[in-house]
Amino acid sequence: MKKPQAQVLLERYWEEASNQGDYELIREICADPIVRHEPEGKTIELSHEEQIERVRMVRIMRSD
Repeated sequence: MKKPQAQVLLERYWEEASNQGDYELIREICADPIVRHEPEGKTIELSHEEQIERVRMVRIMRSD
């Protein structure tokens, strides 16, 4: 069964941007601004640069 396109994009984002550090993928597949939905119900808008920095910091924290 073929995966929905949204699932394919999300899997690419996690593997390539989050795991491999391909930050340019964020510019390629994400809206600008990106709207993040936080667990407590609020939303936050991030530019591509802000999202790239957020992913970069998460990768640094995971590597420790």
